[in-house]
Amino acid sequence: MSLVRGYFANLDKATIWRASGIDVNGDSSYSIIGVVDCTHTTNTALQTDSKGREFRPAFAIYTKSPLAQEGDYILIGESTAVEPPTEARQVRRIATAAAMIGTPDYDIFVS
Repeated sequence: MSLVRGYFANLDKATIWRASGIDVNGDSSYSIIGVVDCTHTTNTALQTDSKGREFRPAFAIYTKSPLAQEGDYILIGESTAVEPPTEARQVRRIATAAAMIGTPDYDIFVS
């Protein structure tokens, strides 16, 4: 998150899951990729995903961590669940923004 966002927002945690394969029943299996520091907002503008489809994000997460990828599931808060809970949302778009100082910011939009 940018220097400005960092000073004016409370720091939260978010847990990220990624599909890791298909189990013997044909269901997707998941792995926790990690827990990242972040801030988030529900006031988001219309976005376009990598396939050119427009969507209105449920919320946006701002982080310094490059862990998330499109298609991952993310939940605001820390979790040790093996599978993403029903409250977890799918990552639809990740935008990289230049930071004033240090590493870039990652804006993660979920539906």
